[in-house]
Amino acid sequence: MHVSVLSSGPLSRPALDALFGRESITNTPLLDVIYVTNTSHDISLAGLRFCPNLDAVCRIADDAVPGTRTAVVSLRDAGLIPTGAWGWLDDEALAQAVARTYRHARGTGAVAAAQQQWTQCRGAQSETAAVLPLTEEPIELHVLEPDGDGGQVSRHALRWIEDTDRREPEGFVVAGVDHADAAPGVLDAVRSADVVVLPPMSPILDMAGFLAVRGIRDALRGTSARVVALSPIGLDGHRPAGVDAASWRLTGATASSATLAHLYADFVDALVIDDAEAPTRYPSSLTVTRAPMRAALAGDVDAAARLRACLLYTSPSPRDS
Repeated sequence: MHVSVLSSGPLSRPALDALFGRESITNTPLLDVIYVTNTSHDISLAGLRFCPNLDAVCRIADDAVPGTRTAVVSLRDAGLIPTGAWGWLDDEALAQAVARTYRHARGTGAVAAAQQQWTQCRGAQSETAAVLPLTEEPIELHVLEPDGDGGQVSRHALRWIEDTDRREPEGFVVAGVDHADAAPGVLDAVRSADVVVLPPMSPILDMAGFLAVRGIRDALRGTSARVVALSPIGLDGHRPAGVDAASWRLTGATASSATLAHLYADFVDALVIDDAEAPTRYPSSLTVTRAPMRAALAGDVDAAARLRACLLYTSPSPRDS
């Protein structure tokens, strides 16, 4: 089975741990998995290029490297990286940023550099899986905020998310996307898959980065694969308080799985919601399946097996009404 995953945001790693981590797939006959990582969250700090979504995928079910912050704290004290929570920014991420920046300086492209990192982190598992950055061109998700004088200012979305002085957003833009094409292999990964998986992620802060790149939405619409989205509604592990709610307000709709279904209706075939979510109405073209997502993302191996089975192997259950 060929599975392609579009990966982004803080819930992706626990979701992918549950679906494809070492412990989870011990008795599961999975073949090829391609992870396409959202590059619109990539950010330059202290002269280094950080790729939090790529790092998260490469560290699936990898507890070998302690989450230390000695070097990060030193850089923060020197004023070279920002203060704040920045939960993904640890010494391992710093080491990967140094290696990535070195490779890029020597002429290694983003795809080749990502695969080198994947092989380094995943070892033998890289034989049946691969990682691809969404695009090789630098793109960044920026948030538009009021400047207090009737105008707007723009800053990288990660800075807006992590800084406590964030203001109500007036919009989001993907800077640089006009000159960015999907990286080699990305569109083929979507078109040739048996299943395309969208882990639980924000349609505004995460999925918008994918859909802004030329060809991605058309590839999702045209693929013969079953495109399955996992709803983030009701799951733990979101961004700092107020961030997701503020981004949802820009859609003019309530944050719900039903809203997500309408936003994705033109390219998603099935939506997986947590089994505790209340019934509601969904687009008639969409199949809705319940699964123990909260338990699976919390490390329950049996729940992870049920989630994986409903995602990849079993026929979807009837739609909610």
